[in-house]
Amino acid sequence: MLALPLLFLAACNPTPDVEDADGDGFVSTEDCDDASASVFPGGEEVCDGLDNDCDGEIDETPTDGARWYADADADGYGDPLSSQRACAPGAGEVTDATDCDDTQPTVFPGAEEVCDGLDNDCDNIVDEDINEPLTFYADADGDGYGDPDTAVLGCMPTSGMVDNDDDCDDSDVLTSPGATETWYDGHDADCAGDNDFDADADGFDGDGGDDCDDTDPATNPDATEICSDGIDNDCDGGAGGCGVSGSLAAADADATFSGSVQSYAGFAVDGAGDTNGDGISELLIGSSGAGATYIADGTDTGAINLSTGALATLSSSSGYSNAGSSVAGAGDVDGDGFDDVLVGTSYGGAAYLAYGPLSSSLDLEDTGWVFSNDTTADYASFLVAGLGDIDGDGLADIAIGSPYSSYSGSYAGAVFIALGSGELAAGGGELNLDDTEAVIYGGQQAQYLGFSLDSAGDVNGDGLDDVLVGAGGQSAQSYIFHGPLTGALDILDADVRLTGTSSSFAGRAVSGAGDTNRDGYDDVIIGAYYSGAGAGAAYLFRGPLTGALNVLDADAQLTGISTSYAGYAVSGAGDIDGDGGSDLLVGAPYASAYAGKAYLVSGTVSGIVSLIDAAAIITGDSGYSWMGAALAGPGDVTGDGYNDLLIGAPYASAYAGKSYLFHGGGL
Repeated sequence: MLALPLLFLAACNPTPDVEDADGDGFVSTEDCDDASASVFPGGEEVCDGLDNDCDGEIDETPTDGARWYADADADGYGDPLSSQRACAPGAGEVTDATDCDDTQPTVFPGAEEVCDGLDNDCDNIVDEDINEPLTFYADADGDGYGDPDTAVLGCMPTSGMVDNDDDCDDSDVLTSPGATETWYDGHDADCAGDNDFDADADGFDGDGGDDCDDTDPATNPDATEICSDGIDNDCDGGAGGCGVSGSLAAADADATFSGSVQSYAGFAVDGAGDTNGDGISELLIGSSGAGATYIADGTDTGAINLSTGALATLSSSSGYSNAGSSVAGAGDVDGDGFDDVLVGTSYGGAAYLAYGPLSSSLDLEDTGWVFSNDTTADYASFLVAGLGDIDGDGLADIAIGSPYSSYSGSYAGAVFIALGSGELAAGGGELNLDDTEAVIYGGQQAQYLGFSLDSAGDVNGDGLDDVLVGAGGQSAQSYIFHGPLTGALDILDADVRLTGTSSSFAGRAVSGAGDTNRDGYDDVIIGAYYSGAGAGAAYLFRGPLTGALNVLDADAQLTGISTSYAGYAVSGAGDIDGDGGSDLLVGAPYASAYAGKAYLVSGTVSGIVSLIDAAAIITGDSGYSWMGAALAGPGDVTGDGYNDLLIGAPYASAYAGKSYLFHGGGL
């Protein structure tokens, strides 16, 4: 009877509208997924891709998920203090939890221990069992650089140790790679290990050594000279290799001055000095066949016809057709600021002093002084020479050689000297040679004294110029007379006598050489064209000079080749190579089948030297040109600061004659 009410009650309550379809105890209105029994509020989150606990998140903190550890230093080992459970690792997470320092990628279990102050292998010991320890060195002087002989291995330096071995003297705080080097004290202050006497490391010592500029590695004795850069690149003291050097031909001349048919232009040459007041020296070229002397412009280049291109033409209206067989720059004889010139005739008994300024065509009879003597047979004016100032009055003095005169014996010869302050002070006119202030007489028959003549310069250092006189005979003698000179003299009055070998004709050519070795005394050069049976030679005697000397006493002997007649002409060249000393010219007109050669020789020469080894060898045109029969160092005739060379070839171009100007060069 009791069952009936229950059934009745059940029949009276209908089925609810919500269901628990998945049977998880939560009806659909409560369950976030009523199709899955594992999903309901408060359910256990597991790795199944469902929101098991209905909190809006899937698989968060799953109870069946793995634990993942942060690997911030990406060394593959995780930080045990930074982890999470998850179904999959997050960025930079690993399953390992053994990293003892997750900020250092070189620190993890099993890592190689290195010297870095870290426990690389996570064994709780720092820098143990190092495979490659660091090396430290004692720094006794405290300059920050260690002694290489005091190496100690470790990971950290102890007191007084440094990590370099760069100190070359650990007892001196002023010696280290950081110190400033003081050169030439014999001490390697900066520990560079270099030569303390070779600052530019070019292999040559400075400070008294061979290096002339120890700040420039490109300047040393092994360097090649670069011309016109103002630097003595090869430290030879000059401009060797610049300007006139090596093997040259006449065609290499910077200017060629040519004469007319059979005029023998270049029979005599010299520097004229500044005859027109333009500040630049001119050239003096004698043309004995034309009876003319030309003053030429040294700044000219190329081919110049002397008949039309000379600055001045000097000739005689008195019939001396060979005027110009001897020429010389006289210097400023009258003190007017213009240099003057001398012209001689090889026969006829006249010589001329032409006062500057000089230009156009001039008659030698009207330009200054005409010198003569009582007989034309004496060939009074065979040679003329400017002497410089032999008496110290500031005026130039001159000399005239008369080698065929017979005052003291048949063809004994004589030399007449006229002073600028003497008879010449009258300004011009005619002057008998017997009225000059001094005369030097030859000492024996056929000595031909005055066959050659020049200023010796100051060979004894007394401040006065001296006179060099050569004899043309077989006595082979030359003489030097110290200035001043007055009155009648003979060869016994000579202060210096220079004697060559018999029949060598030493003294037929003489010249002042300038100061070749820069000792303050001028030097002389003597030609002996028949020495060695015509090979020829030239002898350099360096001042101071006094007494009797033989060619064996010469400071240098320059020897020619067979039958070249080297020494037929000689001259001082001036300083051509830029070393501060005068250089030398030697002519050999018979060389190369009479084409002729001129040799430029460094003034530093000494001993016996073949002219084959000359600094420059200039060869004339093929044929009978006689290059080198006349020579001159005219000085700087271009105004460029370098001395130049003038070489005569009187027989060139079928005896028209040519003179060749070679410009000097320099550093």
